[in-house]
Amino acid sequence: MTTSRNPVFHYLNGTLGFPAPFYEGGSMMYSFVFSSDLDKLQKVCDAWFNVPSGGEVYYRPLLPIVIATFSNNAASNPLTPPFDQWGHTAYQEVVFSIMVVRLKKKGGVWIAEHVSAFVPYIFVDNMFALAAGREV
Repeated sequence: MTTSRNPVFHYLNGTLGFPAPFYEGGSMMYSFVFSSDLDKLQKVCDAWFNVPSGGEVYYRPLLPIVIATFSNNAASNPLTPPFDQWGHTAYQEVVFSIMVVRLKKKGGVWIAEHVSAFVPYIFVDNMFALAAGREV
C-alpha cells in the first residue's frame, strides 16, 4: 500500500500567496440559506463536474438550497515562518455554497460516495486574500 503526502508549498519570488495555515482573528460570519431550483443546481453540477469529466464523475445537488456566507475578517496572517512576521491584512468575503453528492453506479444502483459543499463563487475585497485563496 502506498501513502500519499501533501505537496510541499514552494514560495516563488513575486507571488502574492502565502503558505497555509493562516490565523484568522476577529472574524465574524453570517450564513443565510436560500431555496433554489434542483434543475438549475443540476446544470451547475453538469457544467463544473459531469460534462468536463467525460462521465468519470457524477455529481448531483444534495438539497434544493444555496448557502450564502458573509464574513468580516479583521486580521489574517500566515503562521509559517518567515511569512508570520510580515504582518496581517483585513478583508471581507461572500461565499456561495451548494451541497452536492458524488454518485457511482454499481450493479444498476446509484451509490453515494461522497458528500461535500461545492463553492462555485467567492468574492473578496482584498488582493492579498484573493491571491492566498487561489493558492489554497
